[in-house]
Amino acid sequence: VRTSLKKGIAPEIIYRAASWSVARHYALDRGANRTGAIAPGYRADLVVLGDFKTCAIQSVYKSGISVADIDNKQSAMPKLQNSIRANTPLAAELEGPKGRVHVIGVKQGRIITDRAVMNHDAPGVSKLSVLERYGHSSNPANGYTIGFGQLKGAIASSVGHDSHNLIDVGSNTEDMSTALNALITRGGGFCVVQSRNVIASL
Repeated sequence: VRTSLKKGIAPEIIYRAASWSVARHYALDRGANRTGAIAPGYRADLVVLGDFKTCAIQSVYKSGISVADIDNKQSAMPKLQNSIRANTPLAAELEGPKGRVHVIGVKQGRIITDRAVMNHDAPGVSKLSVLERYGHSSNPANGYTIGFGQLKGAIASSVGHDSHNLIDVGSNTEDMSTALNALITRGGGFCVVQSRNVIASL
Protein backbone atom coordinates (compact mmCIF):
# COMPACT_ATOMS: atom_id res chain seq x y z
CA VAL A 1 0.00 0.00 0.00
CA ARG A 2 2.71 2.46 0.96
CA THR A 3 4.72 1.73 -2.17
CA SER A 4 1.65 2.33 -4.33
CA LEU A 5 0.88 5.56 -2.50
CA LYS A 6 4.39 6.79 -3.23
CA LYS A 7 3.80 6.03 -6.92
CA GLY A 8 0.92 8.52 -6.91
CA ILE A 9 -1.95 6.05 -7.35
CA ALA A 10 -5.26 7.29 -5.94
CA PRO A 11 -5.64 6.10 -2.31
CA GLU A 12 -9.21 4.87 -2.81
CA ILE A 13 -8.02 2.54 -5.59
CA ILE A 14 -5.13 1.22 -3.51
CA TYR A 15 -7.16 0.53 -0.37
CA ARG A 16 -9.97 -1.10 -2.34
CA ALA A 17 -7.44 -3.34 -4.13
CA ALA A 18 -5.88 -4.31 -0.79
CA SER A 19 -9.19 -5.21 0.84
CA TRP A 20 -12.54 -5.47 -0.95
CA SER A 21 -11.27 -6.43 -4.41
CA VAL A 22 -9.01 -9.24 -3.22
CA ALA A 23 -11.65 -10.50 -0.77
CA ARG A 24 -14.17 -10.77 -3.60
CA HIS A 25 -11.65 -12.37 -5.96
CA TYR A 26 -10.88 -15.18 -3.47
CA ALA A 27 -14.50 -15.43 -2.21
CA LEU A 28 -13.49 -14.25 1.28
CA ASP A 29 -16.56 -11.98 1.33
CA ARG A 30 -18.88 -14.97 1.78
CA GLY A 31 -19.77 -17.38 4.56
CA ALA A 32 -19.54 -17.07 8.32
CA ASN A 33 -16.09 -15.43 8.42
CA ARG A 34 -16.63 -12.77 5.78
CA THR A 35 -13.86 -10.24 5.41
CA GLY A 36 -12.85 -7.40 3.11
CA ALA A 37 -15.30 -4.72 4.21
CA ILE A 38 -16.54 -2.82 7.24
CA ALA A 39 -20.19 -3.88 7.43
CA PRO A 40 -22.61 -5.96 9.53
CA GLY A 41 -21.76 -9.64 9.31
CA TYR A 42 -18.12 -9.07 8.41
CA ARG A 43 -15.25 -10.05 10.71
CA ALA A 44 -13.90 -6.98 12.48
CA ASP A 45 -10.22 -7.40 11.63
CA LEU A 46 -9.37 -3.74 11.19
CA VAL A 47 -6.40 -1.47 10.73
CA VAL A 48 -7.29 2.11 11.73
CA LEU A 49 -5.18 4.74 10.02
CA GLY A 50 -4.08 8.07 11.43
CA ASP A 51 -3.25 9.29 7.92
CA PHE A 52 -4.57 7.44 4.90
CA LYS A 53 -2.27 9.34 2.54
CA THR A 54 0.82 7.75 4.10
CA CYS A 55 -0.79 4.60 5.55
CA ALA A 56 0.17 5.62 9.09
CA ILE A 57 -1.27 2.97 11.40
CA GLN A 58 -3.03 4.23 14.52
CA SER A 59 -4.52 1.03 15.93
CA VAL A 60 -5.26 -2.59 15.01
CA TYR A 61 -8.25 -4.77 15.90
CA LYS A 62 -8.58 -8.55 15.74
CA SER A 63 -12.19 -9.79 15.76
CA GLY A 64 -13.23 -6.42 17.18
CA ILE A 65 -10.73 -6.45 20.03
CA SER A 66 -7.87 -3.97 20.11
CA VAL A 67 -4.55 -5.79 19.95
CA ALA A 68 -3.43 -3.51 22.77
CA ASP A 69 -5.97 -5.31 25.00
CA ILE A 70 -5.00 -8.83 23.97
CA ASP A 71 -2.89 -10.67 26.53
CA ASN A 72 0.65 -10.54 25.15
CA LYS A 73 1.45 -13.72 27.04
CA GLN A 74 -0.86 -15.68 24.77
CA SER A 75 0.80 -17.23 21.79
CA ALA A 76 -0.32 -15.68 18.54
CA MET A 77 0.47 -18.95 16.76
CA PRO A 78 -2.51 -21.26 16.30
CA LYS A 79 -2.11 -24.97 16.83
CA LEU A 80 -0.76 -26.30 13.56
CA GLN A 81 -2.66 -29.19 12.08
CA ASN A 82 -1.92 -31.42 9.14
CA SER A 83 -4.36 -30.35 6.42
CA ILE A 84 -3.26 -33.04 3.96
CA ARG A 85 -6.08 -35.54 3.60
CA ALA A 86 -5.07 -37.06 0.27
CA ASN A 87 -4.54 -40.76 -0.33
CA THR A 88 -1.33 -41.91 -1.96
CA PRO A 89 -1.98 -42.68 -5.64
CA LEU A 90 -0.66 -45.83 -7.23
CA ALA A 91 2.15 -45.43 -9.74
CA ALA A 92 -0.25 -46.29 -12.58
CA GLU A 93 -2.51 -43.40 -11.57
CA LEU A 94 0.34 -40.94 -12.23
CA GLU A 95 0.72 -41.83 -15.91
CA GLY A 96 0.03 -38.99 -18.32
CA PRO A 97 -1.03 -39.14 -21.97
CA LYS A 98 1.37 -40.62 -24.54
CA GLY A 99 2.67 -39.38 -27.88
CA ARG A 100 2.73 -35.69 -28.78
CA VAL A 101 1.85 -33.76 -25.64
CA HIS A 102 1.84 -30.23 -24.27
CA VAL A 103 4.91 -29.60 -22.10
CA ILE A 104 5.40 -26.86 -19.48
CA GLY A 105 8.83 -25.26 -19.83
CA VAL A 106 10.30 -24.28 -16.47
CA LYS A 107 12.67 -21.30 -16.43
CA GLN A 108 15.29 -21.32 -13.71
CA GLY A 109 14.65 -18.63 -11.11
CA ARG A 110 11.46 -17.44 -12.82
CA ILE A 111 7.77 -17.91 -12.08
CA ILE A 112 6.78 -17.60 -15.73
CA THR A 113 6.94 -20.65 -17.97
CA ASP A 114 7.31 -21.58 -21.61
CA ARG A 115 5.14 -24.04 -23.50
CA ALA A 116 5.91 -26.58 -26.17
CA VAL A 117 4.52 -29.64 -27.90
CA MET A 118 6.92 -32.60 -27.70
CA ASN A 119 6.99 -36.36 -27.49
CA HIS A 120 6.18 -37.51 -23.96
CA ASP A 121 9.42 -39.51 -23.81
CA ALA A 122 11.73 -36.93 -25.44
CA PRO A 123 15.08 -36.33 -23.68
CA GLY A 124 14.68 -33.89 -20.78
CA VAL A 125 10.89 -34.27 -20.54
CA SER A 126 9.79 -35.18 -17.00
CA LYS A 127 6.47 -36.44 -15.73
CA LEU A 128 4.36 -33.99 -13.74
CA SER A 129 1.44 -34.65 -11.38
CA VAL A 130 -0.70 -32.47 -9.14
CA LEU A 131 -2.71 -34.13 -6.35
CA GLU A 132 -5.50 -32.29 -4.52
CA ARG A 133 -4.58 -32.23 -0.84
CA TYR A 134 -7.88 -31.76 1.01
CA GLY A 135 -9.37 -35.23 0.68
CA HIS A 136 -11.99 -34.66 -2.00
CA SER A 137 -10.91 -37.88 -3.75
CA SER A 138 -9.85 -36.08 -6.91
CA ASN A 139 -7.73 -38.02 -9.36
CA PRO A 140 -4.19 -36.75 -9.95
CA ALA A 141 -3.80 -34.30 -12.83
CA ASN A 142 -0.95 -35.61 -14.96
CA GLY A 143 1.18 -33.90 -17.58
CA TYR A 144 4.76 -33.13 -18.53
CA THR A 145 7.43 -30.53 -17.94
CA ILE A 146 10.93 -29.70 -19.15
CA GLY A 147 13.67 -27.77 -17.42
CA PHE A 148 14.78 -30.20 -14.71
CA GLY A 149 17.71 -31.60 -16.68
CA GLN A 150 18.16 -35.37 -16.83
CA LEU A 151 16.16 -35.95 -13.66
CA LYS A 152 16.47 -39.42 -12.16
CA GLY A 153 13.92 -39.93 -9.40
CA ALA A 154 11.29 -37.50 -8.15
CA ILE A 155 10.92 -34.16 -6.40
CA ALA A 156 7.68 -33.32 -4.59
CA SER A 157 6.33 -30.33 -2.66
CA SER A 158 3.17 -29.24 -0.90
CA VAL A 159 4.16 -25.57 -1.18
CA GLY A 160 2.45 -24.03 -4.19
CA HIS A 161 0.41 -20.83 -3.97
CA ASP A 162 -2.50 -20.49 -3.87
CA SER A 163 -3.95 -23.95 -3.28
CA HIS A 164 -0.86 -25.72 -1.86
CA ASN A 165 -1.83 -28.97 -3.51
CA LEU A 166 0.83 -31.66 -3.81
CA ILE A 167 2.98 -31.30 -6.91
CA ASP A 168 5.37 -33.97 -8.09
CA VAL A 169 7.98 -34.04 -10.87
CA GLY A 170 9.81 -37.22 -11.76
CA SER A 171 11.40 -39.54 -14.26
CA ASN A 172 9.19 -42.48 -13.25
CA THR A 173 5.84 -42.93 -11.55
CA GLU A 174 7.14 -45.34 -8.89
CA ASP A 175 9.43 -42.68 -7.40
CA MET A 176 6.69 -40.08 -7.82
CA SER A 177 4.23 -42.21 -5.84
CA THR A 178 6.86 -42.70 -3.13
CA ALA A 179 7.44 -38.94 -2.97
CA LEU A 180 3.73 -38.17 -2.64
CA ASN A 181 3.40 -40.78 0.09
CA ALA A 182 6.31 -39.16 1.95
CA LEU A 183 4.62 -35.75 1.82
CA ILE A 184 1.29 -37.16 2.97
CA THR A 185 2.94 -39.06 5.83
CA ARG A 186 5.03 -36.08 6.98
CA GLY A 187 2.23 -33.53 6.68
CA GLY A 188 3.73 -31.67 3.73
CA GLY A 189 6.98 -29.95 2.89
CA PHE A 190 9.51 -31.05 0.30
CA CYS A 191 11.15 -34.35 -0.52
CA VAL A 192 13.50 -35.98 -3.01
CA VAL A 193 13.21 -39.66 -3.95
CA GLN A 194 15.47 -41.96 -5.91
CA SER A 195 14.97 -45.69 -6.47
CA ARG A 196 11.90 -45.56 -4.20
CA ASN A 197 13.98 -44.24 -1.28
CA VAL A 198 13.47 -40.80 0.29
CA ILE A 199 16.98 -39.34 0.17
CA ALA A 200 16.09 -35.87 1.47
CA SER A 201 13.07 -34.23 3.08
CA LEU A 202 12.04 -31.02 4.80
